Amino acid sequence: FLAAQHAYQQVADTSTHHHLALNNLGTTFQRLGRLDSAAVYYRRAIDKRSDTEDALRNLRALATGLEEIGPRMLDERQYVELALLCDQLSPMRDAPPEALFFAAVSRFYLLKYEESLGPNRELIQRYPGFLLGYLQLGNALETLGRVEEAHTVYRQMLSHQSTGSMAEEARRRLGIGVNR
Repeated sequence: FLAAQHAYQQVADTSTHHHLALNNLGTTFQRLGRLDSAAVYYRRAIDKRSDTEDALRNLRALATGLEEIGPRMLDERQYVELALLCDQLSPMRDAPPEALFFAAVSRFYLLKYEESLGPNRELIQRYPGFLLGYLQLGNALETLGRVEEAHTVYRQMLSHQSTGSMAEEARRRLGIGVNR
């Protein structure tokens, strides 16, 4: 892998094949399990040439797998790597909500509570039906001591869904009518 990595890095950025080398660097890092670095190189390939289908396909595959990748990276305490990966995925037009969710959660786990608010607010704005986003945003706000704002978020969540385990959790956090 190191030889391939070195060879791809030798392709001049003025070369008509530079975007292909960047994509191949991404796949090299992906095979090594460095998904954050892979996403950076896929994004660079796309920035270099927006019609590069391989890099677009590879970045979308990472985004599609984020529902499984995210929890695993959290379990392995790869918070910085997950934040970087999500930062590369979340700007995609068809990015799944998990890209913003795990961007927020990874920052929260890194104790960057204030930084976690931005992706979380964008998450509930773009995907109002993604209920975990409300709970995570409320949790971050509570951690920052902004309890009234957190309660507003929980009430917003309940306006989208008033039944189920997540609704019960929102009610518990609000201190109202929890079913026992």
